[in-house]
Amino acid sequence: MYAAVLTHFAYRYVPSDVAENIVQDVFVDIWKRDCIDEINGISYLLSAVRNRCINYLRNEEMRHFHNEKIIAEAQFDDSFLEDSIEQKIIEDEKMQRIYRYVDQLPEQRKKVFRMAYINGKNNSEIAELLQLSVSTVKHHIYLALKTLREQLNFF
Repeated sequence: MYAAVLTHFAYRYVPSDVAENIVQDVFVDIWKRDCIDEINGISYLLSAVRNRCINYLRNEEMRHFHNEKIIAEAQFDDSFLEDSIEQKIIEDEKMQRIYRYVDQLPEQRKKVFRMAYINGKNNSEIAELLQLSVSTVKHHIYLALKTLREQLNFF
């Protein structure tokens, strides 16, 4: 019933495919937290959708900023572009190693780490979704990073 209204509302901020995903994510989060009875009508849902749209736009703005910065640097120095391709390959290989090591983490630690570093959720959001304390989430992240540093020989 609310999905169409919320999706139309989200269109004001983000593209249509993103709007649909955001509305779906809001409903999934509400369902996961089992707080459907606590929602005070559409105003809560509109706020949740608006906040998600703003977060999406903020992330897109940062990506755009970093992409523009890289392009500007590449145009400044053509040799940078060649080095950039090599660096990208090296970085991709490093990321593949990191993902392999992350997959080897204990299940709960892996979930917490992915939510924090891949999905961009903050500690309190992760704690809420996984029904853990914030300090437990912080501890899982600490242990995951410690393990990854040891396996990747980072200092």
